[in-house]
Amino acid sequence: LAALLTALADAHSEQGGAVLGVDQDEIQERLPRPRNLGNPADVHRSDPDEVERLLSADGPFASRFPGFEPRPEQVEMARAVAKALATDEQDAPHHLIVEGGTGIGKTVAYLLPIVLFAVRNNARVVVSTNTINLQEQLIGKDLPEIAGALRGVSGFDISRFRYAQMKGKANYLCLRGCR
Repeated sequence: LAALLTALADAHSEQGGAVLGVDQDEIQERLPRPRNLGNPADVHRSDPDEVERLLSADGPFASRFPGFEPRPEQVEMARAVAKALATDEQDAPHHLIVEGGTGIGKTVAYLLPIVLFAVRNNARVVVSTNTINLQEQLIGKDLPEIAGALRGVSGFDISRFRYAQMKGKANYLCLRGCR
């Protein structure tokens, strides 16, 4: 984000103006230097079967959370997200729209395959929400729980799992009026 805002500021100052409400010094002070993720040697396809195993009655979520019960709708959604993330040279990631009722575990269903994909592929992922309450739930509850459940899962390096919350105008990231 710092690189994007810096590039915008440079481009705008070349045109003789200031970037809309962007304080370059504050950006440099508040945002750490972005770490270079590098490029993965091979893209690791998402595996819907693995996601299903993780959410099964004998998977890491069941052992971590007393009273955990597999939910077929959650597994179906998680598999669909994993399939949407599956990539190879012929099969690019695709868009997915899912609607799910209350109580099926939607956040875990989309976050679990996303977290696995991001860590295994050395990639950054953006999850955008409409409400601050959901942002707080993801940061304060869901992501830490997923990280805890994935601790020790083959191919998941917990030290490479980082996340941050960013807020903007109307809860979405916004370059206007940010101070």
